[in-house]
Amino acid sequence: LAVMASRLATGRHVMPRLTLDTKPKGFDTIDFPSEHVEYVRQAMSDVVNGPGTAGRARLPIKDVQIAGKTGTAQVVSLSISNGRTGPWKYRDHGLFIFFAPFDNPRYAGAVVIEHGGGSGAAYPIARDVTTFLFDPAKGMEALTALEKQLGGTAQQRLDARYATYAAERGAEVRRPPRRDEEIFDRVEAEARVAATQTEAIAEDVITPRAEANPSATPPATTAVSPEQQPEPAPAPPEVSE
Repeated sequence: LAVMASRLATGRHVMPRLTLDTKPKGFDTIDFPSEHVEYVRQAMSDVVNGPGTAGRARLPIKDVQIAGKTGTAQVVSLSISNGRTGPWKYRDHGLFIFFAPFDNPRYAGAVVIEHGGGSGAAYPIARDVTTFLFDPAKGMEALTALEKQLGGTAQQRLDARYATYAAERGAEVRRPPRRDEEIFDRVEAEARVAATQTEAIAEDVITPRAEANPSATPPATTAVSPEQQPEPAPAPPEVSE
């Protein structure tokens, strides 16, 4: 979807690359009349900056406009759910593709919110991300305001859920690590304990049963002298006619 948005923004066959040290090649023009491409681009601008369906996606930055298109992917039949309310698994997916600035595209992207209930869950994210790209301070202001509505930062909400979980079980549960360093230290400590246990197992001496050990000394045998040999049984008598 993001590649499609970039091609609509530029009118060229834009192809993404994974490495920064690769010099980008020129992209061929897509095989559509330029006036058709421009018509679509203007329509995407009107979706946000005109009478379209995503007015809340407008950027709070002067002279920078974002263009986009909303989308909704239906999950189940309308006889089961209207797609906006009800069980989470029945809600529609929300989509929004975009590029900015409209008059000189520099960024293009796509947002997909699974079971978001429609595109209204997607385009505010595109707005905030794009705002941060052009004005990081304003982007962080939007994030701070959103976190207050949600009940705190991601870490604060995680801590609150953790405290509730521990209280419900009436036990002291080790809190989750707060920093990457704590995670690394914990993993290293667990690895050391596991290594010690492995060494202890390796040093244990296990004596197998004799019959299970092919290299074991065979059992001793008792020699019998000729005098102790039993006499042979007598031959049966011959029978003549």
